[in-house]
Amino acid sequence: MNKKRVLFVDDEQRILDGIRRLMRSMRNEWDSEFANSSKQALEIMGKMDFNVIVTDIRMPIMDGAELLEIVREKHPNVVRIVLTGQTNKESVLKMVSSMHQFLIKPCDAKSLKEALSRACTMKEILKGYKLTQLISHIKTLPSRPTLYFEIMKVFKSPSSSSKAVGKIIAQDMGMSAKVLQIVNSAYCGLRNKISNPTQAVVYLGMNMVRSLVLTANVFMQFEQRNLGNLQLDKLWDHSMNTGTFSKIIAMNLGSNLENIDNAFMSGVLHDVGKLILAANLPKQYGEVLEIARKENICDYEAEKKVFGSTHSEVGAYLLDLWGLPNSIVIATAFHNKPSKRKDMIKDMHPLTAVHIANVFEHEMCPENSTNPRTELDPKYLNDEVILKQLPQWRKRCEKELLHIRTNNE
Repeated sequence: MNKKRVLFVDDEQRILDGIRRLMRSMRNEWDSEFANSSKQALEIMGKMDFNVIVTDIRMPIMDGAELLEIVREKHPNVVRIVLTGQTNKESVLKMVSSMHQFLIKPCDAKSLKEALSRACTMKEILKGYKLTQLISHIKTLPSRPTLYFEIMKVFKSPSSSSKAVGKIIAQDMGMSAKVLQIVNSAYCGLRNKISNPTQAVVYLGMNMVRSLVLTANVFMQFEQRNLGNLQLDKLWDHSMNTGTFSKIIAMNLGSNLENIDNAFMSGVLHDVGKLILAANLPKQYGEVLEIARKENICDYEAEKKVFGSTHSEVGAYLLDLWGLPNSIVIATAFHNKPSKRKDMIKDMHPLTAVHIANVFEHEMCPENSTNPRTELDPKYLNDEVILKQLPQWRKRCEKELLHIRTNNE
């Protein structure tokens, strides 16, 4: 087995010595290099390839934020992790666009191992070096223009609330993914992962979220442009409907509140890979949709032909890099073909809910669909109890869709 390589950067030698001791238990999996300055780190990276860089923020001459920006530009395939004792808002805002994950000193062996493992796990299912480079390079995701202006309006209102802001964020793939990335980092020190945007706003605080929008510019306005014929409004409508249906199904599966939240957000984010591919590779994504149309195949089958990977894998890789809850990553990765997942027990409810909800939405709203042949996975849905309940769940989703359409008229 080829070992992975990680570079640790810190100007305090005692910190590097401590990390060196922590890494001894992982020496069969990882080769570790150490640098006591950003300059030395860049010199080392010029001589050998790395999978991950882990750096402090506050260092003389060139700080961690500057270092990671250079790494992002020159070594986009490298996963970027911050390990620091600086937990103030200003430090986080400075790093938020260039980091993938955020760890707090002192870091125990378990947390470090988990972060390193997570940095490389999804890459194993993502085929193609260029796609890995592309995703690692992404700072933020496009936000729907109408929602961007709506959240700006709420911030200006003297009666703005966390609930109002969270409700807007929950309707947008880009905003949701970025807020959940930050709240689930070690910056917030939470024991359990959060998938509810309103809870995320409460934990981060209105001032922090406002700063993310106005100062850090992590919510990018995005006008409709050449996206390889991908219609953004249809993609967002499909995602929101799928999220709503997923929540209904998860509730009927008897899921707990955490899994219900995870199911909803998984539905909202399940097609985020399409947004990534179409926004960054519009010409090639135009080819995907043309192949799908001509050959009457699903878009993920056409994506495989053009990219060697699917939007499911692309989206899951980014969400995993950003540290979102594992059940959301799994549901995103396998929502079209859940039977491809080897361990189908853990986190089953969100994946099951999103898979069924996605098929329901394609059937009920063909105007939103680029998948003419989306079907339920019989190898995965072989539970008689679930199969008997499908008609009832479909009716509940149809009723909710009618309610949504009536309110939008």
